[in-house]
Amino acid sequence: MTLTLFTEPIKAADGHVYERSVTEEFTQDGTFTSPMTQDPSRAQDFEPAHDVREQATKFRIERSEALAALVSDAAREQPLPVSIAMAAVDRLSEYLTALKTADVALLAPPTSAACDALLKLARSKANPQGSWKALPKDVRKVHGLKRQVTSGHGENSDLRVLTCLVCFDDYP
Repeated sequence: MTLTLFTEPIKAADGHVYERSVTEEFTQDGTFTSPMTQDPSRAQDFEPAHDVREQATKFRIERSEALAALVSDAAREQPLPVSIAMAAVDRLSEYLTALKTADVALLAPPTSAACDALLKLARSKANPQGSWKALPKDVRKVHGLKRQVTSGHGENSDLRVLTCLVCFDDYP
């Protein structure tokens, strides 16, 4: 129903898997009507779908590793493929937010290295020879991603705080 990867999947009586927050939103008077079968289910009859959650977590970890490698590879290209690199940064941040702290810690070294590779290219007062004429919002995203994997990361992170820590940098 959300068209995104599951974070807290649950299985309804009809056998279909839904995101918990969505079923809670669509439950009326303790009854959830399946959008797949139109069968009503009592909200208390849902069961956690542990296997689906494990699959989604595994996918996020694997894709996060691949995205960090993509960002590192993109940083070696001249000129920098900015749209590809920044799309990867955005998706990587999204995946890391849904992971547990221990999983994010495993992904921290390659993600941090990828961020460093991009930041070395960013033209700024501190790096006037930088080859990437980075928009301030893009530099903030890269700094935010690096902060996400080095502190306060995972499912308990508050990216609003991380963004505010880097949003007032002075970039041309």
